[in-house]
Amino acid sequence: MERDSSTRKSLILVVDDELSLTDLMKDILEPMDYRVLTAASGEEAVALYGQNREEVDLVVLDLIMPGMGGGAAFNALRAMNPELKIILSSGLGADGEVRRILEKGCSGFIQKPFRMAKFSATVQEVLEK
Repeated sequence: MERDSSTRKSLILVVDDELSLTDLMKDILEPMDYRVLTAASGEEAVALYGQNREEVDLVVLDLIMPGMGGGAAFNALRAMNPELKIILSSGLGADGEVRRILEKGCSGFIQKPFRMAKFSATVQEVLEK
């Protein structure tokens, strides 16, 4: 049975190598009625997205991670789906690599540490675009 897309809860893939942050973001998003997948690395994010690409509506992607960092993961995810909505998350300001990724069409940016209200508002804003 096909689900009505107008009633389907959005699925958000949260990617961060800090488990406490993925748990925090999941704890913010689930009460907002979003479904959440988590990944601890760029490689895991790309694999999870590949397995769930028809359902994932948004990726929240950390920039600095061991192994495949956020920049490489962004490129791999966008190669799989050029229209994928991605919010970049970083403790760095919006310059350097952050600016380059934003210029490639990243959907949004949230600087760590962030307030819950700012995070939830950014997610809602990007999903509504």
